[in-house]
Amino acid sequence: MNQHDFNKLASSIYEASSKVLQTKSSEYSSDFDRLHNFKRAADFENECPERALRGMLTKHLVSIYDMIEEIDLFNHTTKSLEIWDEKILDALNYFILLRALVAERVSQ
Repeated sequence: MNQHDFNKLASSIYEASSKVLQTKSSEYSSDFDRLHNFKRAADFENECPERALRGMLTKHLVSIYDMIEEIDLFNHTTKSLEIWDEKILDALNYFILLRALVAERVSQ
């Protein structure tokens, strides 16, 4: 992949990631705290929010690992790009949310 195509791909991923984060915000957070679900999950498990997020992220990483293992090297087949994008964006967004949790912890 040449540099131009890679930069276009990266830009589209950043844009899609931002859009998903904004869209899902109303589903997974309260009006007052964007990180509410991780804090609430942490309360259920008597853990810190970062560890609660880790558990949720693991589900997405397992899916990605499984998809990598399922790549057929002989027939050059794999899941569709739409499925790859969904899984990769989910994982990427969990890393962004983790960064937000850590930033909030450090600033306290």
